[in-house]
Amino acid sequence: KIYEGKPKELKIGIKETQERIKNFGTLGNYLYNENPHKTRLRNRYTTRKMYIDEFNIIWENQRKYYPDILTENLKSKIGDSQKGILFFQRPLRSQKHLIGKCTFEPKKSKCSTSTIEFEKFRMYQFINGIECNGKKLNTEQRKLITEIFNSKSKFKFREIKKKLKFTEGRFNYNDDDNIIGNNTISNFSKIFGKEKWNKLNSQEQFDIWFIKNNAEDKEWLTNYAKTKWDLAEDKIEKLLKINLSKNYSNLSLKAINNILPYLEKGFIYSDAVLLGGLKSAFGSDRWNSFSSEDKKNIEYKVFKVGEEREDKVPIIEKVKELLKSQFNLDEKQLDKLYHHSFLSKINGLKEKLPEPENIRNPIVQQALYELRKLVNAIIDVHGKTDKIKVELARDLKSSKDKRYEVRQENRKNENRNDEIKKRLDEFSIEHSRTNIQKVILWDESQNYCPYTGQKIGFEELFNDGYVQIEHIIPYSISLNDSMQNKTLCLADENKRKGNKTPYQFYGHDENKWSEVKNMVYELIVKKGNSQLYKKNYRKYQRFISKQLPDADEFIQRQLNDTRYISKSAKEYLKNICDDVDVTQGTVTSLLRHHWGLDNILNDVYITNGLTDGDYYAAVNDEDIIEILKWNAENKEKDLDHLKKLGKVVQGKIKDGKLYPYKNRDDHRHHAVDAVTVALTKKSYLQQISRMSARNSNYENIKTKIRIDKPWEGFWQDADNSIKSILVSHKINNKVLTPVNKRLYDAKGKVRKINGKVIYGKGDAVRGALHKETVYGKHVDANGEEFYHVRKPLESITTKTLIDKIVDENVRKIMLQKLKNDGVDVNKNKFNIPNNSFFKYDDKNNKTPLIFLPNKKGEHVPIRKVRIKEKIGNAEKLKEINQYVNPRNNHHIIIYKDSKGNYKEKVVTLWEAVERIRQGLTLINKNPEPDCEFITSLTQNEMFLLGLTEEEIKDNKNNVTFLSQYLHKVQKIAGGDYFFEICFKKHLDSRMDKEAKVDYKYVKGFGDGKTGWVKLNPVKVKVNISGKFIFNND
Repeated sequence: KIYEGKPKELKIGIKETQERIKNFGTLGNYLYNENPHKTRLRNRYTTRKMYIDEFNIIWENQRKYYPDILTENLKSKIGDSQKGILFFQRPLRSQKHLIGKCTFEPKKSKCSTSTIEFEKFRMYQFINGIECNGKKLNTEQRKLITEIFNSKSKFKFREIKKKLKFTEGRFNYNDDDNIIGNNTISNFSKIFGKEKWNKLNSQEQFDIWFIKNNAEDKEWLTNYAKTKWDLAEDKIEKLLKINLSKNYSNLSLKAINNILPYLEKGFIYSDAVLLGGLKSAFGSDRWNSFSSEDKKNIEYKVFKVGEEREDKVPIIEKVKELLKSQFNLDEKQLDKLYHHSFLSKINGLKEKLPEPENIRNPIVQQALYELRKLVNAIIDVHGKTDKIKVELARDLKSSKDKRYEVRQENRKNENRNDEIKKRLDEFSIEHSRTNIQKVILWDESQNYCPYTGQKIGFEELFNDGYVQIEHIIPYSISLNDSMQNKTLCLADENKRKGNKTPYQFYGHDENKWSEVKNMVYELIVKKGNSQLYKKNYRKYQRFISKQLPDADEFIQRQLNDTRYISKSAKEYLKNICDDVDVTQGTVTSLLRHHWGLDNILNDVYITNGLTDGDYYAAVNDEDIIEILKWNAENKEKDLDHLKKLGKVVQGKIKDGKLYPYKNRDDHRHHAVDAVTVALTKKSYLQQISRMSARNSNYENIKTKIRIDKPWEGFWQDADNSIKSILVSHKINNKVLTPVNKRLYDAKGKVRKINGKVIYGKGDAVRGALHKETVYGKHVDANGEEFYHVRKPLESITTKTLIDKIVDENVRKIMLQKLKNDGVDVNKNKFNIPNNSFFKYDDKNNKTPLIFLPNKKGEHVPIRKVRIKEKIGNAEKLKEINQYVNPRNNHHIIIYKDSKGNYKEKVVTLWEAVERIRQGLTLINKNPEPDCEFITSLTQNEMFLLGLTEEEIKDNKNNVTFLSQYLHKVQKIAGGDYFFEICFKKHLDSRMDKEAKVDYKYVKGFGDGKTGWVKLNPVKVKVNISGKFIFNND
């Protein structure tokens, strides 16, 4: 963006400015010669080099006249591009202290996953684990496929099969499995040339990686690559564009270098780890003093011990005994051995979860901290655990952009389904899940059966005796019910195919198999939606896969998911428990439905006289307020209407009853899933697999499957347990956090005394002290204070904002333009139509439409305007005229004054920080003399609303009753003449937009609907394990 600019914001990119500078020599000269009324001088991206070049030109020209003053030494102090006063940039604070320590070498830090050593380490782990027909690859085969890893950043497993020329045989990986290649090696190999790169020794390769990874200045790196590595310009350009991974391994470079030689020889990971620890245990000097034969002898003995698995004595203990008796290693040396079990525990199982290591992913890190609190609280109450089962969200590690993409994709799918429902309505066909999926698959295959090539009519689609949804890899084997594993198939063909993959069914006839493959490619990939090309191609690859599926392998995958967050949680939990399962939860919904758990949070509503179908309803705690049949045209309007009446549910009416879809608006739906996951057994998955093998129509499985409930009275126990859950919300009431920062001198070097780094101690504020906008203070003729701020013209969207514009001439020009456009500007309130003050071309470049004459009579485009605001408690930011609005409220205090009147004081974060810095308590319980403190409220604190003291006392132990009245503080607002406290039900997981219809507000102290006395808020605490604590201040 910085090179191309942002046309929509009139922000000029670096490329355009660089081109213009060529004609004028310097940035300053170019801007000086431009007409400011035609060309935007500000609001552009520039580079440091532009300013450095200009400084050098000015200096050299001025030095001709003042050679004694403008010396080289002074030039270096002032204008050196790295260390000069003008251009020096303090280095960013090092984040190395956040890097965790190595599992095997606790004094060493984890190494970057972009190092060459780690890439080889990861590659050989994977290669050594590949099996074909139950056999490992031989040396030549392993060497052959390293070429793929070293030439690509990522690839599909099928490329390995192709390289090995294996057309038959059963591998322990799928063709479509994504494999991580060696990004660093492949990029450096292309830049330096494969032959030259391979001739470099490991230290030379490491040095190149180190320089690229740590170089912060592109100009310096460019110069270094040119002079030291003799790289051509096009190669340097590619070097600068390489993005090296910022992630970290679990191991240090030392541990990896010790283990890697054994992985290269073909040892599986656990054996390589055991052998790799020998060098650490013996010590480098002693180990290096051994002859090759001596080393082989020791390695052989240790390896043979590792193969002994008859008794229950841990292998690592046997190895220690061997080395102690035969090589006189002491306990301290033996403790330096490596063993793969150390990844779970180093010093045996711990009593409680320790603080998690930094894993440089704030979302995952926060999840692990919350996991620690909860698990340790459970241990406090119930003692040590024998088994842990975890189900984790798939997108937890995703970036903010990725999570946004997922939300956008979900919206697209919802819109697509709405369009399909409209098509179904035209033929009076039910909006069932199966019918919607049939239309999606029908569109995907261009209205043909991809197996037979026969055309399918729209109405024929819904005759199950004619057309069925078919699983490419049979559900009985894969337990995969995703759309990526589904196609349409004529019922007769599906019956003949049975529980086989397409290749198993057609593969024996080469001509027929070729015909089917070509037809599927033509229908789904070639003629398919171009925007869905990748998805369609993946489905095609799944369709033509020759790999023979194995039910046990798929079930094992269900029980042992290895995604990043799952792996992090699993290894972390193994600190306290050996038996930890992390599941994908693919069949959770089926078991949840079968055991009736879907109905725990979903009330079934009785309806009278309504036909079966999809409905939306506004409901309260007792019944339906209003119900509307699903209608594509009025969907948004209907939803907005219902949201004003109460909580909105969507579901199906069948036989006079409304069955809502799974309730994700209640935080407790996670508990329902947790119950299901906790009680899922491998035998259940096998039973589902066998059942689905006998039922070609997947939709029948839910009704025909028979898995006994875990115990007699299970549903009632689950219902009672889940309905008594109180949701704990994290309260972030800290205002300051102590921090230690390294101190730097004027040249950017870390300050040291006697070789020790000097740290400065301070406090970091936990949040924004004030709103971002900076105002200028002004006083009118009457002595009243106002604050001015410049805003982009496009942000002026209402008549109210026009009235706040300081310049009367600008206001008149804007109103005249709107009047010319047919807007009634005499109204007190109106919204300004889009594009009233700018016009946009096809590339979204905008051109101003209103102008203000300057003193010379020239028309200057209006792009920004000054707005006048009144801020009751503005804080001065600096000594100059800069003020900010500190309205980032931290808490509110409720008290009674000396006359017994209720009062409130809203406290901003700014004020809270000042109290802590002055050594005062955070909550001021004496806001005025002779007052009676009632309570304080901050975001996420819990309150009972609408109960009398007597009702609370009588129901103190009735958690289910109190839960109905329990709320959390959602937000606090306040100004000079008002305050507002917003409460949200503690169970409500909806976003603000949907949930606000059920919010409760305190806006005063009376006994009206929003009065403090009426609602009688009583502060309570719900701890991490969901227990009530009465906690009024």
